[in-house]
Amino acid sequence: MTQPSQVLARSSRVRARSSVRRVVLRLGLVLSVTGLTTNCGYFGIEPFEASGTGGEDSASGGNSPDGGANSSGGRTTGGRANSGGTGSGASSTTGGASSGGAKTSGGAPWGGTAGYGGGGQGGAFPGGGGVTIAGACSKGDFGSLEPISGLAVEGDLYAPSVTADGLLLAFAASTPGSEKIYIAERPSRGEPFGKAVLVDLMQSPILGTPFISADGLEIYFTLEGFGGPSSRDLWVVWRQHRSEVFGARKPIDSLNTMSREHSPWLSYDRKTILFTTSRQTDASASEIWWATRETLLDYNYNFSGLAPVPTARVDSEDRSPSLSPDGLTLYFTSDRRGEFDVWSMKRSRISAPFGEPVLEESLSEQGEEVDARLSPDGHEMFLSSSGDKGQELFVARRECQD
Repeated sequence: MTQPSQVLARSSRVRARSSVRRVVLRLGLVLSVTGLTTNCGYFGIEPFEASGTGGEDSASGGNSPDGGANSSGGRTTGGRANSGGTGSGASSTTGGASSGGAKTSGGAPWGGTAGYGGGGQGGAFPGGGGVTIAGACSKGDFGSLEPISGLAVEGDLYAPSVTADGLLLAFAASTPGSEKIYIAERPSRGEPFGKAVLVDLMQSPILGTPFISADGLEIYFTLEGFGGPSSRDLWVVWRQHRSEVFGARKPIDSLNTMSREHSPWLSYDRKTILFTTSRQTDASASEIWWATRETLLDYNYNFSGLAPVPTARVDSEDRSPSLSPDGLTLYFTSDRRGEFDVWSMKRSRISAPFGEPVLEESLSEQGEEVDARLSPDGHEMFLSSSGDKGQELFVARRECQD
């Protein structure tokens, strides 16, 4: 007869082997999926610790262009949620872009003055220096916006993003009282996306502003109402392989506050995150912040070095950031002209500050352009804009310049 002590010992060994197996699987994916190498930081510098993060902001109602109710307050709590759901998981091959290069260090991440002064420039924003993406395009004018059709999803469509191989498209669809996340797939970059599939994550009416990681194994998104009726926080959901559904998920507590956090963007090596928050503004304005993490094996997603990105901010909404592969151009959407358009800021080198924001006219001709996201290789810009059926998804492509 098996003794209780023997059962407990055997159970402990099984759990230990299972834990090791999960770590090994995750590590193997980190190093091999889609040709990524992640032994270097995307920005190649140490994080800057911002002084003060602001307090609570007042609640505001109504739907905002990035989707979902634009409210503040509350804080998401709790640990890892139960896994499950029937998200999209069509199998596809990956590859194409690869990464490499050496990590560099030194200097304050804002280059020059390590701080943030009012609404003006506070030095240089970090970037580049550690990751090289094969075939990447960082220069060149974008062509006209082209509608993305064939998704077969009802409602206003927002927050498009694609994987490094360009084969998976994640986005949000908003209908009265609800916002859900979908994924569509295409066989190659020259072909249209097929019918989108719902990513069934959890029982919440508002799941918005998704961003799919370069390898297609993580989706960062905004969850509204989990920590209270007006809460709005960043969460992440992941899977082990593209052939699987998304299941395990958790809040990113290292980034969430009593204010609104939404519209995340993740660097190619998944170590740096940009997102939108109102933690230093009132509820009618927002700004872009960034943070980094040291390792991909931290399953608590502990980002550190939180700091605002200087965008010569006026009393406006600056959001939906994305960075060019070389780290020299920051794209974002802003209503500083009265309606949302796509803007960019450029710099000559990584250690230099960004220049003044410039309107991207070819990307701002449709109407209200929101949620602009650059593809990981820089060849395509995806965004949401006014269309015949409300907010629709568009893409603009460019010929790369040396």
